[in-house]
Amino acid sequence: MKRITNGIREYTPVAFQKASIDAIVRHFADHDRALCADEAGLGKTIIARGVIEQMATDKVGDNLDEYKRALKDWFDQFCNNASSEELGANTNIYKKAALERFIKDATGKRFEKTERVWSEALSKYKDDFDKCVDSMESAEEVAKLLRHIVELYTYYIGTNKRRDDAGWNTSLKLLSTHSFKVLYVCCNLAVADQNCKKLTPVAQCSDRGSKRNADRLSILWYYLENYPTPYLDIYSITATVTTTQTKGNDNERNILSVSDEVSAEDFFHMRDKGEELSLHMFSPDLVIFDEFQNFTDMVNLIDMDDDAFEEYLNNPENYKDADASDESDKESDAFTQNRINSLIRCRKIVKTLFEKQEGKKPPKLLMLSATPFHLGKKENSVNNLEYRGLLKFMGLDPEEASHKSSEELEKYLYDGGIFRNERIRLMQKNNHSYHLIECSGEGLLSRAGLIKNRRAEDNTGGNRALGIVMTTPDLGAVKEAYGNDKYELKETQLKDLPPHSRYERLKDIIFAPHSNDVSVSGRRTSYNDEGVLKLLWIPPVNPSRPLQGVFAKYRDFSKTLVFSNLLVTPKSICKSLRKQHGTGRTELSEEDMESVMAFIADSLKSDVFGDEETGNNRQKLFEALAGYILRNGGQIFGEKTDAKTVCDYIESGCLSDVVKEYLELGYDADDLTEMLSNKSNYSDCLFYDMDQADLNVSDAGASVRKAFNSPFYPFVLVTTSIGAEGLDFHQYCERLVHYTAPANVVALEQKNGRIDRYGSLAQRKWWSSPGNVFAMEHGFKEHIEASGGMIPGWDAGEGNLHYYFMYTLYTSEKKELEELFKKQNEYRRQIGVNSCIEPDSLNLCPYCHQKL
Repeated sequence: MKRITNGIREYTPVAFQKASIDAIVRHFADHDRALCADEAGLGKTIIARGVIEQMATDKVGDNLDEYKRALKDWFDQFCNNASSEELGANTNIYKKAALERFIKDATGKRFEKTERVWSEALSKYKDDFDKCVDSMESAEEVAKLLRHIVELYTYYIGTNKRRDDAGWNTSLKLLSTHSFKVLYVCCNLAVADQNCKKLTPVAQCSDRGSKRNADRLSILWYYLENYPTPYLDIYSITATVTTTQTKGNDNERNILSVSDEVSAEDFFHMRDKGEELSLHMFSPDLVIFDEFQNFTDMVNLIDMDDDAFEEYLNNPENYKDADASDESDKESDAFTQNRINSLIRCRKIVKTLFEKQEGKKPPKLLMLSATPFHLGKKENSVNNLEYRGLLKFMGLDPEEASHKSSEELEKYLYDGGIFRNERIRLMQKNNHSYHLIECSGEGLLSRAGLIKNRRAEDNTGGNRALGIVMTTPDLGAVKEAYGNDKYELKETQLKDLPPHSRYERLKDIIFAPHSNDVSVSGRRTSYNDEGVLKLLWIPPVNPSRPLQGVFAKYRDFSKTLVFSNLLVTPKSICKSLRKQHGTGRTELSEEDMESVMAFIADSLKSDVFGDEETGNNRQKLFEALAGYILRNGGQIFGEKTDAKTVCDYIESGCLSDVVKEYLELGYDADDLTEMLSNKSNYSDCLFYDMDQADLNVSDAGASVRKAFNSPFYPFVLVTTSIGAEGLDFHQYCERLVHYTAPANVVALEQKNGRIDRYGSLAQRKWWSSPGNVFAMEHGFKEHIEASGGMIPGWDAGEGNLHYYFMYTLYTSEKKELEELFKKQNEYRRQIGVNSCIEPDSLNLCPYCHQKL
């Protein structure tokens, strides 16, 4: 049976998370707003899930008899609708297994289908089901049964298309009026998809139109009419700029009774009204704003009266995006107008959500963010943080907060609904290393002259051209990223350019056998890329036998995640790296191929897999692994080789341990097979670059993220700042490179949090070392108690996460970076982080308050 990851059944918050859940729910008894401001990677989504569970269970307890009656009616309707065709021989095996498990858990009896018609078989259990429901005395028992129904309808059905097939979904409507309703708001579709699966296993993102230009508000209306769910209703809306250039799809037009002749502009206003009515109909119990730093306008919009809002709109500096400053005047005007339209529509939703209606209470508002407010828009100064507005928004007094000591401030913020957890730091030291890497400044002026900045009719340019030449190893990629309409390259000078110093230092990091081998000042040694180019997977954390061959030298090797502020940099870096590296397919005879397959099958013994894995699934995995090795083995084995060479390599790299470790992270054989067999071959590329849109919202982006979180290719992922919020890149990566300096503290916190997460590579390495294994075996309970459950799952040990910051000699970059780190410390203190507390209880605010 397919293993479930991040599902309801596996949801178990640890002590510090449970304390946050209790604290937030307790706060909601007397307040409408709470902010979970945990450090990145500590499980804010899990805490949100716990809050939903607890508040939903409380609602069940208040209406226990109604829920029982609805459950019995639902099962009766489900029995009547289930058909032999839908649950026949061709039905997905997971669906059958889910139904059998549900019957057993609900009635205590083993489900046996003896008749051809499933509805008749199900009806046999109706009386047992009703008796079971009648005997339930607690809200927790009813809530557990309702959660089983969610599981039945989602994970095991294995589809995001909620078709009304054979009663599997029709009967949900019998429960939807009793559900605990949650509106989940997130500006990033990839994050929404990832986190909503952790919140509840329900499809979240509308597939109408282009995901890249999703219309956030129409998604709400679409889901209200088409996707009622039992026990828990979660609908996601995205905060992208809206458009009037669409007439909507068939579903929307049918819902609003709109004909095809209606213009896009008229439909825009009709949809607007429909969404407003939807919110009145939906009446959510809880609204969650994920990555709340992207919704700073909410601070202004929720409590702002009409006159103040009009004044706010008349001052574009309040909401103009800093990134729009480099665009042309025409583009900036269009952006500003779209932004105004978006704010107007956003405010309508906000007012509809939170205004007090007769007979209805406004919903509770839960905000999730490691960086709950952005830096000031005009300059990167901590003094310009939108701190006062945040405090007012939470019902606190900024003047009172400014006169408190750090200990008093922490309690004041905690009592006001701002809850902050931070990682335990072992031995009173940080578990990450900041490396400031020097880059030669030679030849900067001559390189700057290679690009002629065109500032004529289109008014493009600014300082972007200078930024490109200082950070781009392959200037030829500038054309591909920006086009000749903005930049003119002097072709005659491109051929004789020396390698860019910043790029050369990046190669030192990528090809170093161990993270600590990288020289901070100067090139202490020149790293040979031959070793890394002969690796086909990351060595396992804890191999069962000593690693041999090339793996022995690179036993501590890590993937590398590279962030840049410039769009051209990812393409340029990967283009330059690929010039030095090419893969070729290894040709084997049919007999040798059979020998390799047999060796892989023998290496991956049955104890690697669960007992429920079928022989067919295993065979597909063996074929996928062999295909991956042979497709990418040209650099390692040569084009023509023999079976012994390949088998020796497999044994040297402990491939069986690699697969076992990957499966232990929560994946299954199907996941691995799919990833290795991906038609787009993301796992066939050693270096990969992704742009803003692809990494966030496209299917390609999801595939690349899955491949990067595996032990196989790609080993290097280069991207822009996009992808720095809510996405995971930590499972096989402990090196993060800031190729250009983060723009501000928020960017620094968010980017670093991509690899500092639960179950990270650094964490697994730290706690698998002999000394720490011994320490945990002889002091596990003490560690867990002292850390509220944080150790060992969240702690990566001392100095095992590596962040590299590059700066050019003879410039002010180093000083700017040092100032950024100072601002980071000050920033953290303002949201409840207390550096004066001892490390064994550092900033586990709800947990510590609970213990006190």
